[in-house]
Amino acid sequence: MNQPRPLSIGDLVPPIGLPSSTGKIFDLTHQAVAGNALVLWLAGPHPDPAGFAELAAILPQLHALEAMAYAVIAAPPGPSPSDAVAVLFDPQNLIAPPFGLTGPGIVVYDADRRLAAVLPDRAFAAAVQVCERLFVATRPQTVQRQAPVLVLPGVIEPPLCAALIAYWERGDKKSDAVATGDGRDDAAPGVKKRLDVIVSDPALTATLQDRINRRIAPEVAKAYQRRVGYLEALRIGCYDASSGGYFRRHRDNATRFSAHRLFAVTINLNTGQYRGGALRFPEYGRMVYAPDAGGAVVFSCALLHEAQPVTEGRRFGVFTFMHDEQGEQQVQKLIAEQEAAGKRGDQPVSV
Repeated sequence: MNQPRPLSIGDLVPPIGLPSSTGKIFDLTHQAVAGNALVLWLAGPHPDPAGFAELAAILPQLHALEAMAYAVIAAPPGPSPSDAVAVLFDPQNLIAPPFGLTGPGIVVYDADRRLAAVLPDRAFAAAVQVCERLFVATRPQTVQRQAPVLVLPGVIEPPLCAALIAYWERGDKKSDAVATGDGRDDAAPGVKKRLDVIVSDPALTATLQDRINRRIAPEVAKAYQRRVGYLEALRIGCYDASSGGYFRRHRDNATRFSAHRLFAVTINLNTGQYRGGALRFPEYGRMVYAPDAGGAVVFSCALLHEAQPVTEGRRFGVFTFMHDEQGEQQVQKLIAEQEAAGKRGDQPVSV
């Protein structure tokens, strides 16, 4: 039986419940804890007493950074060894392996339960630095109006971004393709100026599916209470300033052949190498959306949106659509119709 691979930076951490000193299970996703960054000192079965003092010393810093800390001891529940540090117990040492730890260490995850760091034992100063980075990544602001979209950082890591851009450079490119009412993708340069490469490499497809399955699909389920288990063909696209680089206002589910689409996914692959190119949802105001490289914008396919012109350089991204089981039944019906007519379009794939 294959063991699940360790969690990677950016993955959502599964719900964790551990007994406290009273033996009652404490849920680390409880609303009293949720919304804070978490520092878990996985201290092993025989933690050094000095470690508790070191962790207690950084608690005020963590509190100021909206972070909480717990010591996790790989032993049966018993009297707490610290009055200052919250202690949980993991008698079967089940928590460390998913993080790739074979001994004591520190795990940090962000307020949205995404894994942010795995650190050596008692690297508490480094844990504070990670929490500070998470804290300053956003700033408080009053939101008067915005589009109902998800902006998710760190969906794919920098090496994968670079590999996808390199794949695009080598690939067969399709110009300005827009889905039509009869199921074809036809060039429509007045609507769209983008060069796309379909991801056909099985290993690269599997890697992208894995990232979307781990880091986007659970967020969609949480935010929109919708289970999406299917993707359309993954495309790497380039908006190039030399040719205009834009996608005019449109909806992604406006034809019979696209009505099954529920959510659009745009993953940015580069930043700082172009100007313009941001996403805008004009029904909801003038705000624009441009996540850092590796970050994604996920939104309902019913929302009117546009990719603003790239005025300098080249913007690269991964583009796809997500749908559910009901949508998949419609897709299969459309595929059967296309095959009967002697045509075949891009097939969705399971997440």
